[in-house]
Amino acid sequence: MPNIDLLQRQTANLENYVGLISEHIIIMHFSLDAEITHVTDAYTKSFGYPTSDLIGQSIDRELYSPSHPDTPVWTVLEKNGLFEGELELPNSDGDSFWLLTKIIQEINTDGEHVGYIAVSQDITAKKLFEEQQQQLLSQSRHALMGEMISMIAHQWRQPLSTLSAISAHLMLDLKLGSLKEESIENELVKFEQIIAHLSQTITDFNDFFKSDKLKQSSDLSQVIYEAIKLIDFRLKNINVITELDMLAPLDIYPNELLQVLINIINNAVDALIESEVEKPTLTITLKQDAENDPIYLTIKNNATPIDEKVLPRIFEPYFSTKEKNGTGLGLYIVKTIIDKHLDGSITAKNLSDGCAFVITLGEHRAR
Repeated sequence: MPNIDLLQRQTANLENYVGLISEHIIIMHFSLDAEITHVTDAYTKSFGYPTSDLIGQSIDRELYSPSHPDTPVWTVLEKNGLFEGELELPNSDGDSFWLLTKIIQEINTDGEHVGYIAVSQDITAKKLFEEQQQQLLSQSRHALMGEMISMIAHQWRQPLSTLSAISAHLMLDLKLGSLKEESIENELVKFEQIIAHLSQTITDFNDFFKSDKLKQSSDLSQVIYEAIKLIDFRLKNINVITELDMLAPLDIYPNELLQVLINIINNAVDALIESEVEKPTLTITLKQDAENDPIYLTIKNNATPIDEKVLPRIFEPYFSTKEKNGTGLGLYIVKTIIDKHLDGSITAKNLSDGCAFVITLGEHRAR
């Protein structure tokens, strides 16, 4: 005879499991005609619609997913019998609701395809966080664009003054009747050289603002020198030391690394100016112990060390150590870019004669 107590306990356990699944896992069943036949409590709880409002309703056959932007989800299902991707749907309040969904065929006991089962995970909070991060990145890039325009203006000031002086000299010779063909040719050569320099400046900064669509095999030393070149006018009174190992090219987004370097170097310059040290020094090192080991890019300055109380917080959004003109986004964006786009990490530490920012690249590759 069957053990009645055991069967009852097993039945109770099964009911508990089914209850837990219904309450916490978002599941929907729908027929081959796209009619919703069943939803779990978790689904209705997340969307805000009661079960009665969903059962019997039809799936939107024209719904698209960012994962398959050119083909409706229903078409993907009919063609492949399977769908995996993100879905943006409205809840009962009309707000956007994001699900990471997998849809498979539902097969009955006779082996017949009778519908589909969709199992989903709520990723609304994750999508909102990603959107906020993108907004912060955009804010940072716009702020940096303003700084870059100032840099262009600074770098153009001297060449434009030279052009003005050449023009005034030619006009004076013309009025005095002493203008010679040889003199005109020499001055025109200077004009062309200066204009080429101005054009190259624009090209350099324009390249900086291009978004990297694909990773590129990049010479890290070259990216470092490019960062120094772009802000060299701020480094006139600072001793810049570079100790860069000759490394194999690394697949990265070079413009993202360039933005990181400019942010950190600019912060270092601000700290050196504020500290009024006698011999302001900026040291940039690039080291790798062995092939396939992590790469360490260190930017060190001899300014006053960062207050140990705030050091752990400097990468937090909207936290700034600057009394004026500090948005608190610079280092947060730096960390975000390194973590998310460069597949690396960054740390800051105080030294006996300043502080250092250490960027680690290729650490995941080395594992």
